[in-house]
Amino acid sequence: MLASHFSEEETKYGSSGRLVDFATIGLVIPVFAIFLPNTIVELGPRNLAQFAIPAIVSIFLMVSSYSDRIDWSRFRLNYVATISYALYLIHYPVLKYAQHLQPRYFESIPVWTIALPVTILLATACHHFYEKPMLHAKKKTVFMHVVILFIVLLIVAIQWKPIFRTDRGRLESILEAVETSKKPDRARSAAIEANKKWFNTYWPPATLVKDGFKNQFGHYVWPNNTGQLRVVVVGNSYAVQQQVIVRKFLPPSMTASLDVYAAASYSIVFHRHEKLTKLFWEEMEQRKKPNIVFILMRYEVYLWPDSAVPLRPGNDVALNYWLQAVNRLSKFADHIFISSHHPFEVSKYFGQRRLVHDVIAALENGQDLTRLNFPYNAEKFAADPVRVRINLLLQQCKKCHLVDIESPFINKEKNWVQTYDRVTNIVYYDAWNHYTDDALKLIEPNFEKAIRAALPEYFP
Repeated sequence: MLASHFSEEETKYGSSGRLVDFATIGLVIPVFAIFLPNTIVELGPRNLAQFAIPAIVSIFLMVSSYSDRIDWSRFRLNYVATISYALYLIHYPVLKYAQHLQPRYFESIPVWTIALPVTILLATACHHFYEKPMLHAKKKTVFMHVVILFIVLLIVAIQWKPIFRTDRGRLESILEAVETSKKPDRARSAAIEANKKWFNTYWPPATLVKDGFKNQFGHYVWPNNTGQLRVVVVGNSYAVQQQVIVRKFLPPSMTASLDVYAAASYSIVFHRHEKLTKLFWEEMEQRKKPNIVFILMRYEVYLWPDSAVPLRPGNDVALNYWLQAVNRLSKFADHIFISSHHPFEVSKYFGQRRLVHDVIAALENGQDLTRLNFPYNAEKFAADPVRVRINLLLQQCKKCHLVDIESPFINKEKNWVQTYDRVTNIVYYDAWNHYTDDALKLIEPNFEKAIRAALPEYFP
């Protein structure tokens, strides 16, 4: 688009504006640089190409526009610029809706082949029949349209507001439908509605402490403690979610304090987040000094570059960092509970965000849900870098205990990872990479087993 513009300007005005044009080209570099921190740190080098290729191609096209060999204006790229804002607004909802429909109607067709032409057609229509007239409309007309659109969006937002927490009685109602209904459709409809509640989740935590740990989650304190154990739960969103299980087996009568430190995507104690890590160790070593620590987390490959790389014998950066952390905790902690890797990472899904949608689609179409179970390969699971490091960590840390949160989902006879409850057809993993209520019930016994084994004196 810019190349086309430059070619036309060159034809009209000659080369007097080249300095200004090259200054415009230079803006591509800082604009591109804005994306570098998130791209490299959070998503990895692979996604860097998604920004690098457009930037390099854009610079090439703009520079080549000064050559007499190519008249870029002939390609009429300015039309794309004309509808670019409509393209920007429309492409995302079209893409997400296409992803939602794909499993039902065009599973074998790449999503972009459907979303791209639909986006272009809708953007063209919106520009010509709405955006363009609005550019020439009176201010009063524009204002009325803005108000109407705002009201419509507000209604949609209220209607589609995520249901963060499911009704505790939903499981009983679905079981009742399964057992008593003469029409299978009733049980299936109940399962569909229950699964829709897992598009997003939120766990009402203990009291939030407003301090330096605020990072989407933060520092929480459980009240009414009358016991002796000083307990700390640390991790990412899994710590926020599973703190409720810890409290169930270590009630107020057993604890003198129960603090939870959690940051989105970071384990703090196992992750080199400079600010939060420094605050955490100051809290632990100078003030809290807990005698029991739970490290509960979801080990993410794309957020954990050190965890995903193959092991480097004798010089494993991630393992060395983890060992340093547990050794530091061992100076004051008597017991350190570390959660295992979860079983839903090694699969055809990335982040499992599609799983809930696929389960609902299969239920709506009367399809067999077993095809949505993930393949299980014992050797592949055992060789996963995260699992290998956890095993080595447990061997070298005498105070560490494993909390197994993955074996309840593994069916070794069928060689698959069970992704839904076979009685209720409710999914185990929600759209935001967390366990559902039914999955939490499955892992509760392993929490209790690990705690009882490490603290027999508290469980006569």
